[in-house]
Amino acid sequence: MDTSLFSATFQSALISTLSRSLGDFDSHINGTLIHSDNFQALNLLQARYREQVKCIYIDPPYNTGGDGFIYKDGYQSASWGTLIHNRLILAKSLLNQSGAIFQSIDDNEQAHLKLISDSLFGKENFIGVIPRLTSAQRPSQEDYFSITHDYIISHVKNKNLIFIM
Repeated sequence: MDTSLFSATFQSALISTLSRSLGDFDSHINGTLIHSDNFQALNLLQARYREQVKCIYIDPPYNTGGDGFIYKDGYQSASWGTLIHNRLILAKSLLNQSGAIFQSIDDNEQAHLKLISDSLFGKENFIGVIPRLTSAQRPSQEDYFSITHDYIISHVKNKNLIFIM
């Protein structure tokens, strides 16, 4: 339930009333809304959701710089790698034993993300790279290639367990 448009007093009273009438309030909700930096959010989720998540999709910064995003998107490659590595460690601990992770990325850091993911999940748990069409634009005279796609890198936590999409 999104209570963000209500006053803090009303929010507190509503949650208190619902908790009293429903008993275990958490068992009656089917989602969690977190407004946070992803690193803090992943840490917050650890206590409740460790090894319970079936599927994670992330869309990290592509590290291209100057894309007009409100977040930083122009790290040194090593800094970007550390940022991603730290978050993937937390994400992996949320996955159950047959869980899967899908990560969007473009050509700029695709190979780097694959190496980081292989090191954390194991090469044996790599499922594949899915090309995703992002534009049907044709290259101009001065372009050699048109960038019309990005990728989704997929891994599972344990490939030996049944994996059904």
